[in-house]
Amino acid sequence: MKLYGGHKKKNNSGETKQVSYDAGGKGRQSSRPAQPMSRREFERAQAASRNEAGRRQQASRDGAGRSYSAPEPAIKRPKKKRSAGRIALRVGIVVVSFVAVVVVAGALLIKYYQAPPPQVDFTPQPVGTDVETPHTSDGQTASATPPIANPRKEGVYSFFVLGQDKVSGLTDAVMICTLDTVKYTLEIVNIPRDTLTNNSWSSSHKINSIYNHYYNKSTKTYDDTAIKKEFQKLTGYPFDFYICVDIEGFIKIIDSVGGIDYTADKALYYNDPEQNLLIDIKKGTQHLDGYAAMGLVRARKMYANGDIGRVKVQQDFLKTLASQLLKKKSDIKLGDLASVVFNNVHTSLDLKEINWFAQTMQKLDSENIHFTLIPERYNDSFNGSSHCTIYVMEWLDIINKKLNPMNFEIEITSLSVLTRDKSGALYVTDGNIAGSSSVGGYTIKKGTKTPAVAPDSVMQGIEGGTDKTPK
Repeated sequence: MKLYGGHKKKNNSGETKQVSYDAGGKGRQSSRPAQPMSRREFERAQAASRNEAGRRQQASRDGAGRSYSAPEPAIKRPKKKRSAGRIALRVGIVVVSFVAVVVVAGALLIKYYQAPPPQVDFTPQPVGTDVETPHTSDGQTASATPPIANPRKEGVYSFFVLGQDKVSGLTDAVMICTLDTVKYTLEIVNIPRDTLTNNSWSSSHKINSIYNHYYNKSTKTYDDTAIKKEFQKLTGYPFDFYICVDIEGFIKIIDSVGGIDYTADKALYYNDPEQNLLIDIKKGTQHLDGYAAMGLVRARKMYANGDIGRVKVQQDFLKTLASQLLKKKSDIKLGDLASVVFNNVHTSLDLKEINWFAQTMQKLDSENIHFTLIPERYNDSFNGSSHCTIYVMEWLDIINKKLNPMNFEIEITSLSVLTRDKSGALYVTDGNIAGSSSVGGYTIKKGTKTPAVAPDSVMQGIEGGTDKTPK
């Protein structure tokens, strides 16, 4: 019979014998020297013994042999205690593996969990019967050709960006933008906060009041559709989405990308304890974190031309920011940035569309991002209140050359802009007065009149990057 090494045992004469185990698990003595057996060999032997016993019992039940008793229970050996170090190591490996999976999943999420926003369909409404035939700045009659069957340009998206003061609720930064995902260009037009608009609720009719007007205090929500409709009056075409950043969101976004190196033309200092606002910008090149950058783009009273000076600085800041971000785009964690934007920005985009927007913006080159300032009478006023009135024909030219997402030209009658005509009288370009028929004691005339013409000094200063600033 084949024996398996077990343990040593002395007999009555004092001779050492080796007690082994046969296939049945019973001990047998052997006079040969004891041979050590490893624990693994011992366990394999026991397993073989149990398997053999099982086969014999099955054969007995089938009538093929005699019955054998079940093997004796295997000898239990005490389990080794796992050290705290080994347990910690295993837990650490699991945690690291989990983090690695999350990181990879996050990268895949950004790559695949994205979708462009839908393009809004648009058909211009016919001009009302009370509207006179429009004229261009040179006195020629404006055309009124019907739109084509396929109105939208493929891959071209229209949107606007707002910067909100959370205390007042007003949006003191307004930008109208067009993103071309075929040519990878981005056109941005800055609109001064005091721009006159054709709205129904404000005696001042300023553009910075639109966003907050459509805030529902009960539900704490904004009416995205109504907000986009108001801005459509300025352009004559609809907007696919919009983005509104408040002060806290702006600070977090700038901090999330590591800040910005910026060269200031002049030192800026302003301290307002009531608003908890400190602006302290040195002249020259410096690194700005989110809070310092917020102070730079909010500063207004330090400029002789007020809000127009601030708009120029905002343009320069955004150009610098875009250039630096695009240079280090491989280092930016888009998942983290998208999360900051989603949690600190109000937008009509959902998370998939924000991911798409972030991915698309990374494909731009800084030289393909262009800034323009809307042509206006920047120092206009009504009853002592500062306003800016749009030079409509020059604005219309910018719309069609830089912004228009349609396959047809936008006409003046598609705009609903409250401005001045050539004689200085107030009128609405499409003849539809949204609210009161007067602004600051000035009566708004019905019908489309011959628009005012922008002077050369205004047109020379509207392109981003010029040293000339309109007065």
